[in-house]
Amino acid sequence: MSDFAPLRILTIGLEPKAQQTVEAACDGVEFTRVHNVEEFAQSFEHWDDEAFNAIFCGPGIEGMAGIELAQVLLNQAPGTIKYYVTITTDRYEPRLLVKNGFTAAFVLPMDAPLVKKAIQENVLSGKRKERSFRTVKLLDISGGDQLQFETFLFLPKNNKHIRYTAANQPVEPAKIEKMQARQMTQLWVDHRDMNKFYQHTAKKLRQLGDEGVSSTERQEKLKDCVRTLFTDIFDSSVKADFDVGRETIKQCENIISNYITKGVSSNWYKKLMGAVGEAGDTYNHASNVSTFAALFAIGIGHKAPEDLAMAGLFHDLGMTQIPDELQNVREHELTNEQKQIYYTHPEKSVNMIKNKRIIIPDSVEKAILLHHEGWHGRGWPKQMPAARLSEEAQILSFADQFDYLTRFEEGRVRLTPLDALEAIRKTGSINPELISQLRKLLQKDTELSKSA
Repeated sequence: MSDFAPLRILTIGLEPKAQQTVEAACDGVEFTRVHNVEEFAQSFEHWDDEAFNAIFCGPGIEGMAGIELAQVLLNQAPGTIKYYVTITTDRYEPRLLVKNGFTAAFVLPMDAPLVKKAIQENVLSGKRKERSFRTVKLLDISGGDQLQFETFLFLPKNNKHIRYTAANQPVEPAKIEKMQARQMTQLWVDHRDMNKFYQHTAKKLRQLGDEGVSSTERQEKLKDCVRTLFTDIFDSSVKADFDVGRETIKQCENIISNYITKGVSSNWYKKLMGAVGEAGDTYNHASNVSTFAALFAIGIGHKAPEDLAMAGLFHDLGMTQIPDELQNVREHELTNEQKQIYYTHPEKSVNMIKNKRIIIPDSVEKAILLHHEGWHGRGWPKQMPAARLSEEAQILSFADQFDYLTRFEEGRVRLTPLDALEAIRKTGSINPELISQLRKLLQKDTELSKSA
């Protein structure tokens, strides 16, 4: 196909909301839609690798399982990108779907940002030369670095990227210092330049004698591991028994030890700032809350920070069972009836864990169940008094609010860590003694970072 030819996408059996999600990310694309087995049988022989730029499939073709669909399409159009997208997890088998021919499998609304990213990077940008951006950590870039790629700032209120540094020119130290002074934590890079970015950071690490990976890569690996963890929980082909449950806990513990608590004793503030500012999708939120909860626990001397990290990973699993139309609505905008549904997600999180025969410590379960209760007694779902709230639940609650206030979100300016703490203090939802401990922690490390 010519770069100037119209982009063509085939959808097969997509549920209405999945169809809407795909089409919303594909402005100006020609769609061919197949809704039933009769339409499929009449047309599939014409779907060779020249017919479409991508194929999106769902569970809506009666009598044809996703795995069978994958095998047919793999034989008919082996070189075409093929995605499986569904809003139904009852028979969702992502491992088998990918094994049998799909490029990737997504479940909505949890994976909506990943669907959009896949379309931008793998379908649209190669044909239209449109830019799609990825975030990189400011910790990985220093004044004087000669980057072979451009970097960009993102203006959330305008939803716009503007160039910050030019390619093949040294980065001005004053620019980095200015961002650090404002506690800004990341820049943006065209996704096609990410290999150049990784080459740059690998070279820097070798020069420093560091055998590790960049902060950017560590955060990406953490997010990928969290997605794998979640996918296994939703995968109906993965048995729900205690042996599998123990493997899931082992997987969870490996994520925590390798990407969250490792090296914290000497780099507490660096680890914190490495997680601040990420976008608020499901996997970033889980990994960030897990990281923040563990770091705050370590900072105040809690005896089991790994439990807080585990609670952070699992705390919002139940959101996947809440109607998607309620998930992007501010709490104060929900009706009383909608609130009663929305408020069930902590309990749903715990039930999903138990249904998969995953055994978690009592402190972790209690933290998940109570992380939306407040010290002021006006939390939910039960408006519990302060005396009944565990320290773990309060740390998790703080981490959850902290991530929301410090992350990038279109149309809203993010807060610095200290400003976020002050905003949370004003809500009255967190024990004032814990707030005082965390303020001392953040003030101390903020000052140390400025003098470094």
